Amino acid sequence: MVLPIFWVDAFTEKVFAGNPAAVVPLDSWLDDALLQRIANENGLSETAFFVRKGPARAELRWFTPAVEVDLCGHATLATAHVLFTELGQTESPVAFDTKSGPLYVTRKGPLIELDFPSRPAAPAEPPGELLRGLRLKQAEVLRSERMWLCVYPTADDVLALSPDFGALGNVVPGRIIPTAPGKDCDFVSRFFVPRRGRPRGPRDRLSAQHAGDLLGSEARQDVLPRAPGLEARRGTLVRSRRQPGEDGRPGRALPEGPDHGLTRRLGRPHFSFIS
Repeated sequence: MVLPIFWVDAFTEKVFAGNPAAVVPLDSWLDDALLQRIANENGLSETAFFVRKGPARAELRWFTPAVEVDLCGHATLATAHVLFTELGQTESPVAFDTKSGPLYVTRKGPLIELDFPSRPAAPAEPPGELLRGLRLKQAEVLRSERMWLCVYPTADDVLALSPDFGALGNVVPGRIIPTAPGKDCDFVSRFFVPRRGRPRGPRDRLSAQHAGDLLGSEARQDVLPRAPGLEARRGTLVRSRRQPGEDGRPGRALPEGPDHGLTRRLGRPHFSFIS
């Protein structure tokens, strides 16, 4: 079997920056075990698989190298980019049917707008594993349904983190976002998901949404290194937020990412997985 696989750098206008994701178009769904093996072989934080169900509708799933996840922002942006720029998609918006419900993407000139649920975090008492794992000292801790948000005084505090992933692997919920106000941007953040097979991950749109909800409604974000000594993968994200009741729908986060210069081509129009 030969499958096209697109490698996309999301939230950026140049390769080797932003958030990388793999995107795999399918004619029909393959066995889950095979999807997981493909994602593991890719080795990226997420691989997105989608099956078209109409001119402007598709089913979409995301896999880390270890497990399937129920929501991923940058891989959704990457999928929309592949549809619009590589596969001739003209209808907009496009609806993705996912485990988190329908998600909508709209082409707006050079940008793609994602319409996702907004899940603000509230102050919470951190568990001992989180305190030990991040060696928390001066940080405000908040929790949402799926994530911990740890707000540090400065960007240098976030950059200097050296987590104990053994301790963080026991934290529930298992997504952990250290963040702080930025120096030359609105905020910075890192994203740790040790329970999902990716202790260090690039900043995801979900982490940007949570940090942006707290630190500002319009945010341009830098992505800090996944580990000390690695070059930062900088990315840009423009956010707005629709309040509950607008258009008769609940509150939503509306992040936008640049839609050009994203697809990394490795010597061919795309590369293939063969099994």
